[in-house]
Amino acid sequence: MAQASLVQSLRQLLVGAISQTSSRLRLLALEVIEERDRVLALLVAALVACFFVFMAVIFGAVLIIAAYWDTPSRLAAIGWLAGGAFLVAVLAVVFFIYRVKKPTTLFNHSLSELEKDRKAVETLQ
Repeated sequence: MAQASLVQSLRQLLVGAISQTSSRLRLLALEVIEERDRVLALLVAALVACFFVFMAVIFGAVLIIAAYWDTPSRLAAIGWLAGGAFLVAVLAVVFFIYRVKKPTTLFNHSLSELEKDRKAVETLQ
């Protein structure tokens, strides 16, 4: 009888360990997805910044060329385009720097849950 209860206890312990491992792996997978999304957002911000910096440089060059033309309306139009592209470029760069400097929370939830598990096991002794 004692041997059957020992087997039953081991079975329950194994089921509990598998359940805990499964939930921790799901949490880990969720954190990996969140980190992937963060990196993708950084990549998009970098591409937008690069594109609009390029556009600002092109329109700035056209502005210098147009400064020697006859009509002032061309100069104003090109100036507004260059200024708008430059503004978007600055905003994208600021956003990119903000996101890069923001500390990542990769695996924080998994680590805190594992720490709770460790403390719970320590209190059982």
